[in-house]
Amino acid sequence: MIPLKPARHLRSAILLVFVWAGLPTRAAEGAGVSSTGNSGGSLNVAEGSWAFQPARDEFSSEALLDLRGLNEKFAGEHGFVVRSKDGNDFALSDGTPARFWAVNDGAFDKNPARHARFLAKRGVNMVRFHCNITPTGEDLMSIDQTDRDHVWKGVAAMKKEGIYVTYSPYWAGPARVKPSMGVLDTGGAGNWGLLFFDPKLQAAYKHWLRLVFTETNSYTGIPLAQDPALAIIEIQNEDSLLFWTSQAIKGSAKTELRRQFGACLVTKYGSLEKAKQAWSGAAPTPDQDEADDFARGEAALYTIWELTQHRGGEGQQHRCADQMQFFAETMYQFNHMVGDYLKKELGCKQLVNAGNWRTADNVTMLDAERWSYTANDVMAVNRYYSGAHEGQNNGWAIVNGDRFTDESVMLLPREFPLTLKQVDGFPMLITESSWVPPLGYQSEGPFLVAAYQSLTGIDAFYWFATGEEDWRQPGSANGFMPSEGKWVCATPMLMGQWPAAALMYRRGYVKKGEPVVYEQRALEDLWHRRMPIIAEDSGYDPNRDQARTAKASNVKDGINPLAYLVGPVVVKYGGDPAQSQVAELGEFVREDKKLIRSNTGELELDY
Repeated sequence: MIPLKPARHLRSAILLVFVWAGLPTRAAEGAGVSSTGNSGGSLNVAEGSWAFQPARDEFSSEALLDLRGLNEKFAGEHGFVVRSKDGNDFALSDGTPARFWAVNDGAFDKNPARHARFLAKRGVNMVRFHCNITPTGEDLMSIDQTDRDHVWKGVAAMKKEGIYVTYSPYWAGPARVKPSMGVLDTGGAGNWGLLFFDPKLQAAYKHWLRLVFTETNSYTGIPLAQDPALAIIEIQNEDSLLFWTSQAIKGSAKTELRRQFGACLVTKYGSLEKAKQAWSGAAPTPDQDEADDFARGEAALYTIWELTQHRGGEGQQHRCADQMQFFAETMYQFNHMVGDYLKKELGCKQLVNAGNWRTADNVTMLDAERWSYTANDVMAVNRYYSGAHEGQNNGWAIVNGDRFTDESVMLLPREFPLTLKQVDGFPMLITESSWVPPLGYQSEGPFLVAAYQSLTGIDAFYWFATGEEDWRQPGSANGFMPSEGKWVCATPMLMGQWPAAALMYRRGYVKKGEPVVYEQRALEDLWHRRMPIIAEDSGYDPNRDQARTAKASNVKDGINPLAYLVGPVVVKYGGDPAQSQVAELGEFVREDKKLIRSNTGELELDY
């Protein structure tokens, strides 16, 4: 681990760097440029660096590299995006395989036509719009009209340049919905987890979807439900009953969750008393502020922390397994209900993704989380590569005096965002990711993503994020002090590498490997939180993780997690664990020499 170090004076410009073969290009100590701008100063070019000030792109036919021709004439030219015959990948309706180079986009107040052309030139053929349609006033059945207009306008602009859209309409984080609007009260926990089990919020959510998908898009003349340029609908962003946020739920929401758990147990055992007998009387302790109330049909819930443990005897573990099954099935049933509503009632022909989140313990819980997504068409996760960053505003801004670590992912291969377990029969997305500034090794990211996305068959990696018409101009984040925005990708270090990387990935210049691990998991093992044969690291999220250390998800006597960089790692739910298969990794992983070779023979990583 490189020790934390103070950020040097932030300069109001960005360095132009070129990299190929993943070489970790970095500025020399103190290198950079200053120019007049939000933080002021005069031009001060250090040796070996220069200001990145490109001429405005006019999309000349004489351009040496313009990838617009890789895209269709317009998105949806060949119909809706579908799954391949085996379900693992994307295809167009005519059967043509579809590969997407993707970015999260929010440049709605820019010139949308020029912005779309700029992205298409650099290889982009998929964007993700996160337009939260939850109400901004007190009327639960209203929507954010501005964000609906954003997605309508965005789909129309991208469509003309052959760029498909993934749409994420809901995130619990802003907590716009309040108990005063008629939904359950979480006792100060915001909206986290509420959509999975609050009937009133679910009814409002479905009404919001109707307003977005069935009313005519004024920019295209057809509803989104009928527009093949909209490829994927994501039910919601970053929420789960299996994450730490759910244990903060109190109030009437907690009462309803306890009631639903009680009803689930009655269905399973015949009565709550029979369930208690199966648990040998195990129940949460008084210090957890929980007690059963069988007379009211309520069963107490252990904290999420308790579900990450294996203690308390057989009875307690049996009860924890029932709670784990209840949480997972509650999410599955919600995801299934929304998928049916979109397709059968609203007439949406798009693919549906349930969510993209992590769990409180990825070793013992992540498979249950992913199983809950099998109610729909597509798997997803958000996972970044980031150094540790200490600062008062480290969630969104880099400020003078902040401290951070600066390491290449090629020396930390397990932290590579694409080290993912893929579910058999489902395409896999990374709906948010990046090499997060102020990392000095950002330029390695696009090449590595293109190479290993090709090898593993992960179907789309959405860079996070751009809100610019073209390149991001240096300056303070949202006008905040002398600072730089953190979650940006329209820079030479990242977007400057996209054309070559996108070309390599979309043309299939690197072969896909055969699975090196094919794990089968019984559902009962998921509920009991038994160990998989290989786990997935959670990654580091500075907004939620207090420290970067101890994030590795080791499984004792399990498969070497470097297998993710040898070829695809695949899991099947509801299968026979005895039928799991693992390739011999010895010829591909040489930890003594710190070498990892792909099973295609095309890639070698010296870490």
